Amino acid sequence: MKKIMDEFKDLELKLTPQRLAILGLILDKPGRHPSAEEIFSKVKEDYPSISLATIYNTLDVLTKKGRLVEITIDSKKKHYESNLDPHHHIVCTCCGKIGDVWDEELIKKLPVSDVGDFEVQGWHINFSGICKDCREKQGNN
Repeated sequence: MKKIMDEFKDLELKLTPQRLAILGLILDKPGRHPSAEEIFSKVKEDYPSISLATIYNTLDVLTKKGRLVEITIDSKKKHYESNLDPHHHIVCTCCGKIGDVWDEELIKKLPVSDVGDFEVQGWHINFSGICKDCREKQGNN
């Protein structure tokens, strides 16, 4: 926890035990893309009095301060991750699992100049497919 406290000291954010638990959950397993509800469920095990509003407020502050990225790959709920390096995502159409896509050649092909009458300020590509676990369950290795 000391590492997390040191890393986020510059945020000028009161690091309560609940906020540290939220940060720890997100930072502990890079490559995970938990939703606010998943974070709430896990943190509530140790802090039964925590509210979903606290989770959302903490995630909102961390996103605004540039320490988290909100992923909108799922139309039903937002997901969050701490990896700020440019990459894309893929979601399994069977189980909803989200994975990272690290393809520098793909990123190089994306428009970095104006597109039509738009000034490009950023982009994010979402892929869909079937994960290995779901293919194995279906017998489609």
